[in-house]
Amino acid sequence: MDWLAECRRIGLSADGERIARVLKSLDAAIAERGGQRRARGYLERQLRRLAKS
Repeated sequence: MDWLAECRRIGLSADGERIARVLKSLDAAIAERGGQRRARGYLERQLRRLAKS
């Protein structure tokens, strides 16, 4: 989200919907394969922030 906000701040276009899809896909892969406990919390926070923007 920080990267997306910075892109928007300096006038670059960024596809927030694509970023959300990729983060959701990563979350699903982690849920399916297990592991990466720390990443799941990070992904959840980033998805919430993305939904608010």
